[in-house]
Amino acid sequence: MIATGVSTGIWADEFEAVHELKDCFEWMNKDVQLESSPLEKLLTELIKETQKNGQTHIYNTQLRMIIDAWVAKGFLLEKPRNKEVIDIMRGLSYKVNSQGQWTKIL
Repeated sequence: MIATGVSTGIWADEFEAVHELKDCFEWMNKDVQLESSPLEKLLTELIKETQKNGQTHIYNTQLRMIIDAWVAKGFLLEKPRNKEVIDIMRGLSYKVNSQGQWTKIL
């Protein structure tokens, strides 16, 4: 990439190319790490809607059906692994109880 950029005149020399690419990768890494995954965004919205409707929990089976619908509608490219769902829900301060309900951790 550097050789092509220098030879086509995008950058004056390899030092400028390295500096520009370093800045670009730092910017990308910072923004990519701060961005939520599509699943996390959808789960956050689901929780907001649930709370807005006065519900205090989400049944695990209900959550699985909702996620399947998101996949079918194309909101998610593939069905997420259970571990990914669990990690995100825990990150959103929810835990699953013995009745199979996701409830807010107080």
